[in-house]
Amino acid sequence: MSTFRAAEEIPAWQKAGESTRRICGAAGKGRLGRDFALVDQMRGASASVASDIAEGFERKGGQDFTYSRSVARGSLGELRARIDAASDQGGIDDAVFRPLSLLAAETGRLPGGLARYLRQHKAAGDTE
Repeated sequence: MSTFRAAEEIPAWQKAGESTRRICGAAGKGRLGRDFALVDQMRGASASVASDIAEGFERKGGQDFTYSRSVARGSLGELRARIDAASDQGGIDDAVFRPLSLLAAETGRLPGGLARYLRQHKAAGDTE
């Protein structure tokens, strides 16, 4: 869409991938590594964000992409809730929790920025 030739070029997709890598790295350590259900939920929610963005991009449709961005934001909400749960249950300490929470929050702002970018390029007459 617009000036992106691949989903991998979209900053929201890139940040979602970073979130997934960091979650997977943290998930295998300490008490959290023994909470298989929570780890699985965190990994699933995290991976879903990049997948949703890529799916919407590949559909090449404005409404489909808008819907996919909304689903990605929902997955980010789930991820943030799981990160909070891991912290509350003592599965991750503050030194791990804070960077993951901040990264999830930053990632959550990107789909809105992507929507603004696409509206600006559409208004400027760019084509898909």
